Amino acid sequence: MERKFTQEDNIKYSLKEYEGEVKLLHYNKKTREVEYLEVVVTKSDNPEILENSTQWISHKNFEYVELLSYDTCNLNHRDYGELDKLMNLLEEKLVVISRDYKIDQALINGDKELFLKLTGDSQ
Repeated sequence: MERKFTQEDNIKYSLKEYEGEVKLLHYNKKTREVEYLEVVVTKSDNPEILENSTQWISHKNFEYVELLSYDTCNLNHRDYGELDKLMNLLEEKLVVISRDYKIDQALINGDKELFLKLTGDSQ
């Protein structure tokens, strides 16, 4: 299986015992496939490889590269308040849209009782 990488991927390179972030993908001009990765080391268990150093990983060694999960939500404190407001607004919209959908379904199905219950109309 061919490995796919993107810039800023967090990886673990088991062959040389370090973790890092992919900074650049270098492509072969003819085949347009990734030829090697340029990685900035973020953690190293190898005394020969220093943190913050740049390392290169050849496509021949991609089998030793593991993608690491990471938090993609890098919000500062102020942004969390904005996110909370947005989520509340979306939740309110969802309630309205859901109610409208149920009303539409009651009309389509000819369910007068459900329609009256949802619209608050009573006769």
